[in-house]
Amino acid sequence: MKKIADCSNVNDCQCSGSASCCDMCSLTFITQSLGAMGEKVANMAEQITLLEAKLQNTEKDALELRSLIGGSDNHDSGSSAVVIPLEVGDNVYIELYANTKVYDDGMNYNTCSVVTCSSALHYVIQTS
Repeated sequence: MKKIADCSNVNDCQCSGSASCCDMCSLTFITQSLGAMGEKVANMAEQITLLEAKLQNTEKDALELRSLIGGSDNHDSGSSAVVIPLEVGDNVYIELYANTKVYDDGMNYNTCSVVTCSSALHYVIQTS
């Protein structure tokens, strides 16, 4: 059986006889590519729908937690972090707000954690 066209790769179109044969190969290749792209888009749409559902559930959980504590939670906390490249002999100073302490029995906590990579690093905590 004589092969009329090989459309397996649009760049290597091997047609016997007509210019429209290569056009058909190009259209076939484009159609196959669009079909594969359509499947990927459909899969992405499913993933987006799943993420939206998870986000809605997370929002519901957050609202439920907020209603359970009813704004009476006096034990809220927050944190910040900073990474500073230091050299041997550098000092790090942390300044607290006025009228605060490292520990305050009014349930306000101010703490400092320092991780050193050198034994020559010192840190000082002072209040304003």
